[in-house]
Amino acid sequence: MAFVSLFVCVLINLLLRVRVPARRSGLIADLHAFTELPYIFFVVGFFLIYWAVYFAFYYIDLYGYTYASFTSLDSINLLLITNGLGMPGRVLPGFVAARLLGPLNTAIPTTVSVAIVLYCWPAVALYAFAAVYGLVASAIQSLFAVSLAALTDDLSQLGTRMGMVFSVVAFACLTGSPIAGAIVQASGESYLGAQM
Repeated sequence: MAFVSLFVCVLINLLLRVRVPARRSGLIADLHAFTELPYIFFVVGFFLIYWAVYFAFYYIDLYGYTYASFTSLDSINLLLITNGLGMPGRVLPGFVAARLLGPLNTAIPTTVSVAIVLYCWPAVALYAFAAVYGLVASAIQSLFAVSLAALTDDLSQLGTRMGMVFSVVAFACLTGSPIAGAIVQASGESYLGAQM
């Protein structure tokens, strides 16, 4: 992977040139943003989304191997299906958001669909879950930045506001899956509590 990264970085540095001169960086934090109710709801909402969304990515193959008695190859296939369907899952919602509904109006039903699919995990076939979850979970990840841009009136503050949201959401990404793993372990290796 290091050689792949090195090759791609060298290629990028050889072929690409800066078209727009760098602009002066803004403030590190815009605490005034936390007085805006839509921004606060956005931060809290995406914190909760990211707290749950990576659980399936980290545990679907282990779940298939231990709970559903899949072979190790079949359980890895679940993860490959989830990530493979992430490609159209990242592109299609962006198209819908740009052409039809707008980013926030696309993110809201996508968030609801992620929750519904996660709650259906124990009740559906694993391959079906992996496919549908790959689509919707990747969709919510791709809609994160464009939804924030739709909430920001002054686009010169977008980088600062995005950094602030990422700082908060990072804690959700770092703690969600370990907490779910602790729930699985505390319930005697049963995944149901963590899935709910």
